[in-house]
Amino acid sequence: KWMDGAFLDLNSLQIKADIDEFSNEMVQLQKLFKSKFKQAALDGESKYSKMNLEDSDPNQLPPPLKICALTIAAIDKFTENIRVISCLCNPGIRLRHWNRMSAIIGYDITPNS
Repeated sequence: KWMDGAFLDLNSLQIKADIDEFSNEMVQLQKLFKSKFKQAALDGESKYSKMNLEDSDPNQLPPPLKICALTIAAIDKFTENIRVISCLCNPGIRLRHWNRMSAIIGYDITPNS
């Protein structure tokens, strides 16, 4: 909906709730994968016993944990944009506001322009 719907129909509160839910799900999934890898190491699977599952470099993690780490980082980066979405999707913004912002930026940012 975010990519296909009308820009002014975006609801920053709903987006924030969705992002929080996605983030929580990824953190839980990351914990699940870590516990599975730790259990595999305890069970004697040598390739997992030497892995540092807390490595800050996602490229050094097993693929499932790498995906989790990269996704969590992408979610965190996107979260920075929610304040901008909230401001730009404010139903109180009128054409004069869009015109003023466009003048400041130097090109037309009016929705549907």
